[in-house]
Amino acid sequence: MDHQKQKLVRAFESHISGDIEAAYGIYKDVMVADPGGIFAPVLINLIQMQSVHLRSSKLSALLNLKRNGFMPATVIDVGAQVGTQPLYEAFPEAHHVMLEPVQENESVLQGICQSLKSAECMMVAVTSRSGMVSLSVTDSLQYSSIAEQIGDPLNNRLVQAVSLNDLCNS
Repeated sequence: MDHQKQKLVRAFESHISGDIEAAYGIYKDVMVADPGGIFAPVLINLIQMQSVHLRSSKLSALLNLKRNGFMPATVIDVGAQVGTQPLYEAFPEAHHVMLEPVQENESVLQGICQSLKSAECMMVAVTSRSGMVSLSVTDSLQYSSIAEQIGDPLNNRLVQAVSLNDLCNS
């Protein structure tokens, strides 16, 4: 398999695993290296359509809840990453609690907190028990999951975890 096809396969694997940022970057590299190729532009277009559709479908669902009388006093965003704009648009009067274990996202979330009427950010993982856990983080820093064991120190790290029960009882 030639180099560009290998890159496309790697990009597609990233895409279907949910690492959209990595996939997008590789697709762009393939487009530059092979401007006549058809696959990379089509897949970039798919990512762009998915992003728009995902955002509008989240917002539509939240606004439908609001139209039907759902008005939360507090919104807890578990795995806030770099924010969830549809939550802020649908429930601007609510107190927003953003929970995110990837430390590199803190400055973005703090900025969002300052722009909202009432918000706070906690850099923690959410698990069934509070304490320390090993977190596996993708290279793009976009996705993370609780790791079964500590492996590659570049992708795994120990982070503070909190259970929602403990959070709500404090």
